[in-house]
Amino acid sequence: MRAVATLVHPPALSLPLHAFDRVTCRAADDRSAEGALEHAVSRAHRATAALLVERSEHVPEAPLRQLLVAVEDGPAALGLVRFASALAADSGGYVQLVHVRGAGYGPATRHRLAELSLEIIAITAAEPIVDVLHAGQIATGIVELARRCESSLLVVGRTRPAAARSLGPVGEALVRRAPCSVLVVPAAATS
Repeated sequence: MRAVATLVHPPALSLPLHAFDRVTCRAADDRSAEGALEHAVSRAHRATAALLVERSEHVPEAPLRQLLVAVEDGPAALGLVRFASALAADSGGYVQLVHVRGAGYGPATRHRLAELSLEIIAITAAEPIVDVLHAGQIATGIVELARRCESSLLVVGRTRPAAARSLGPVGEALVRRAPCSVLVVPAAATS
């Protein structure tokens, strides 16, 4: 017998954008902009709390119109979705999920995405958009989707411990190349 989704209401904790640690990729010229980006990536690797990496050309402001949330098919996805949904509910925005389809994609993954969608509906009272991209260049696909959809904010999770350089190659590529600001959320911040 299959388990059904468990819906949990959003935490009472408000998650305004000003409450996050921030690092800004702003600089006067290209050379200092590259240094600011390297600093942002380094901070994202070590962050123990949610870290907002602001792009100089795209600083998110409330209300957020669209939060693009990149999810994997793992246990940390639920916490990340709850975190992003609470932020969307507080700012009047909506959530768009993106999952990159790998070799193991099938009924279990589709069921998991449906459970995550139900969680988003329970928290935001709005049905999310769900995009499933084909494997290949994962970061490139997510960056292109964020650009095409004019996302206000890209939300990515980090499940590895902060002791290691642990953002992972996809997360690092998203911080470096996203067309919008990126909110990096360690697993510890979603429990």
